[in-house]
Amino acid sequence: MRQKILVLFSFIIICTIGMAQEIRVISPNGGELWEIGSVQYIQWTATDTSNGFKITLSKDGVSIGAVGVLDPSDRSFRWEEVGRHQNGLASSGSGYTIKVKELRTEISDESDACFTLTDPPPCDLMITNIFV
Repeated sequence: MRQKILVLFSFIIICTIGMAQEIRVISPNGGELWEIGSVQYIQWTATDTSNGFKITLSKDGVSIGAVGVLDPSDRSFRWEEVGRHQNGLASSGSGYTIKVKELRTEISDESDACFTLTDPPPCDLMITNIFV
């Protein structure tokens, strides 16, 4: 009897560990150079989650604003204007990370390393054939 209980207890522990809730940021996950104003995809995986997700942009470890809130089935977010967040537009520089957090829980993940936001290239304007 004691051996059966031990086996059952071990099985429950193994099954519980195997089904742990988890979020993993895939992109950006460190080292990327993303141009401000461009379109990029924030991607993640999620295991055993049932709520929506909130995506937050941070600089040097400090949250600067939410980028989006998504449905429970989403695993990517099309960032229409890289750098844009609820409080405005981020400036160019390094030290940025993305955090994906499941709503109504503490389950989250953040970029493993920082990525960089770069300024768009200057716009060259060439005017030809002007007739007065």
